[in-house]
Amino acid sequence: MCAKPKGFLLYPNQWAALSRLSEVKLGMLLTAIYDYMNNPDDDSRIEARLDNETAIAFHFLRLQIDIDFEKYEQIVEKRRNAAQKRWAKNANDTNASFAMHEKEKEIENENEMENEKEKENEKEIENENEKESAAAAALNINAREAREASAAAAQQDVFLKFREEAPTKIMPWINGILKDADSKIPRLRYMTRARVKRLYDLWQEFGNAAIGEALRKAARSPFLNGRGKRNKFVADIDWVLSEQHFLEVLEGKYNTEIG
Repeated sequence: MCAKPKGFLLYPNQWAALSRLSEVKLGMLLTAIYDYMNNPDDDSRIEARLDNETAIAFHFLRLQIDIDFEKYEQIVEKRRNAAQKRWAKNANDTNASFAMHEKEKEIENENEMENEKEKENEKEIENENEKESAAAAALNINAREAREASAAAAQQDVFLKFREEAPTKIMPWINGILKDADSKIPRLRYMTRARVKRLYDLWQEFGNAAIGEALRKAARSPFLNGRGKRNKFVADIDWVLSEQHFLEVLEGKYNTEIG
């Protein structure tokens, strides 16, 4: 766009998409729009300063501003041409009769133009609504994808920190519970990938307190420590934490002594 637009319009039906932005991002978006109004040929620089979600919203608003300005320029040009035609006709009128005839013809043409303009406006409004609906849908999809990607990245960061602390914090914590109960369950020596993943899943679903409670019950269980009259089975941590047995241990299934 070469010429600067004199103003811009915000449409009510754009709010459904824009309302998903935070107040800070809405402020950034409004600043970007005014920057674009003063520097219409520098839109790449303006978009580069925005985050992904705000840049998407700015992109669609910029397109709408461009469309509105082009329509405004077309209307101005049509009016200018119509005025020039009227002036030319008036200058060439040689008598009142011819002038009246031309006036009637001009009125007729203007009426036809107005009818045509109304039809064009109706079509433009219909097209604008379709574009705005498509833009809002695209914005919603991109915003949702951005949130999902951000949540996935945050979840990955949590898992990496959990894995990093597993040998130095989680393994000593588990071994301490076994030691305090004088349990025969073998102490952990390594935090394998499978153990870390299983502990992380249990932590996400049940939390530290439930894991600790299950480990303490297992450490005190005669059945799981080979202390029954006939039973000499000794469980290991992988058995206790397995999907098949964890809830059973947590709910106290193995707390009673078995002969």
